[in-house]
Formats: sequence, C-alpha cells, structure tokens
Amino acid sequence: MQEPGVEKIYRPEIVKLSRVFSSPLFLGPPMGEPLLALVDHLFTPEEAAVARHLPRYLPASLKRISRMAGRNPEELRPLLEAMGEKRVI
Repeated sequence: MQEPGVEKIYRPEIVKLSRVFSSPLFLGPPMGEPLLALVDHLFTPEEAAVARHLPRYLPASLKRISRMAGRNPEELRPLLEAMGEKRVI
C-alpha cells in the first residue's frame, strides 16, 4: 500500500523504518515523501531492516539486537559497525 503523497516507490524496509520514525511516540515528522527520501538516503534496505529493531532511547547489546532482528550476531556486527561509522545510529 502506498502512503498518500508518495511519488516514488520505496523498498518495504525503507517504508517500515520511516513508519517507526513518524510514530507519535517519537514525535517525528509525518509520513510522506520527504521522510521516505531521507530514510532512503541514509539507510540501505538491509540497514533499514535492522534499524527498525534497535531500541529507541537506550543502548542494547549485540545479543539483544540480533534476537530482536532475528539475525546472527556475527552477521550483524559489521553492519552495525558500518552504520555507526556513517553516524546513522
């Protein structure tokens, strides 16, 4: 399902992470083209799929993140490190 005001078709991982950021709990921007474009610019689809599972305000261990994302910790480590180097997490 395409969100109102969305011109480009975005990958599902990008849309799902954008929904997290637009949540009223986050007090984020409304869901729409500008937010989708920003998330698409900052995250690869693989990064977005993992970032959806990161805790919002408190740090978490690699073990906890891997459990929440349903991924192997050793497979996630380089991805999370790369996201940290890009300063998106």
